[in-house]
Amino acid sequence: MQYREHIIYTGEKFYVPENIQRIDIDYPKSTHGWQVRYAGKTKFFSDHNSERIGAEQALQQAIVHLTKMIDKYRAPTSLRRQTSPRKKTDLPLGISGPLMRVNKGRNTVEYNYSISIPRFGLKPTTKRVYIGTDKTFSPAKCRAALKRAKEIRKEAEKAYILAATEARRADNELLLEMSHWTEADIASHQSH
Repeated sequence: MQYREHIIYTGEKFYVPENIQRIDIDYPKSTHGWQVRYAGKTKFFSDHNSERIGAEQALQQAIVHLTKMIDKYRAPTSLRRQTSPRKKTDLPLGISGPLMRVNKGRNTVEYNYSISIPRFGLKPTTKRVYIGTDKTFSPAKCRAALKRAKEIRKEAEKAYILAATEARRADNELLLEMSHWTEADIASHQSH
């Protein structure tokens, strides 16, 4: 979980996790508080509600709310949802081809689809789905290989989202603990 130091209008310093932003508006009406933004949803926690709780307790409430959101919704990811407008084929996202390769030593031409496999926390990798050679290539084999390539890509995306969500949920305990940290605690955690 990433966090940042934030100094509010009163001069108080807070360590704020990602997905929580500070809102300070002085005109025309004063609005001061913390806004949780996660999974396309937002919720505001005011410093000056009817109980006059202050910025620190409003932040703690925001952190508790954020942990509940993390437990309820899958983690947001940076996976693309649409193909690039520059892509010249009508193939799905993450799939290219049919690609032609010449096998060294055998002088045979091989056709396959290339699939970009996203991996959470790691660099993406590439897999290939074999279509056929010059002699065995057919539209039916091409359709079957494309179907298999789509399945592989879909499974890789599911695995990526699951890994991102699990990693995010593993941070929840630390997030709740962090809401009570001092500067010394932050410095100690950063050195690990």
